Amino acid sequence: MATKRFSLQELAEHSREDSAFIAINGVVWDCTCFAEKHPGGAEVIESAWGKNASQPYNEVHSPGLVESFFGEEKFMGILENDGFNENGPQRAKRCLQPIQNIVNLLDMEKAAGEILTERAKVYIEDASNDGVTARLNIQCFQKVLFRPRVLRPVGSISTEVEILGKTYGLPILNAPVSLSMIAHPDAEIALAKGL
Repeated sequence: MATKRFSLQELAEHSREDSAFIAINGVVWDCTCFAEKHPGGAEVIESAWGKNASQPYNEVHSPGLVESFFGEEKFMGILENDGFNENGPQRAKRCLQPIQNIVNLLDMEKAAGEILTERAKVYIEDASNDGVTARLNIQCFQKVLFRPRVLRPVGSISTEVEILGKTYGLPILNAPVSLSMIAHPDAEIALAKGL
């Protein structure tokens, strides 16, 4: 049996509660009766009925999640022209400042602000409920100083440190966070590998 090919117009015809299709990364899925089960809320799914939801999906989920969740029985076909332009990484590369120009956290924040989406900026800057952790993190990083020393041998220096028996290039560690993919599609992998 040939795979059905959907145009954007055909996809838009399936935007009702009894016939709800969503396109994700060029694949059309039957999401009828799924909205109430979605952990992120029914309105997120309902607003995507009959549309290409690639961009909002990819900001939050890994590419294979939809296929592993729905399976073959919910696969409806292929979107002919998915209209999804994955220019985020290319745009980011064009806008990136040279790394040698970033000398402190304010520079890093400014550089990130130029390439992150508005949603990612809001999420990262939100600092959760009271913002105590965010303020303390800023205070801690402000205490890190690089003081030049006169008449010291600096031909061979190292920022390596040993923490819990493992050697790290810098004394900076990270912890897992949710929704890191809104900053970059590979953010979860990068965070898992560590700094």
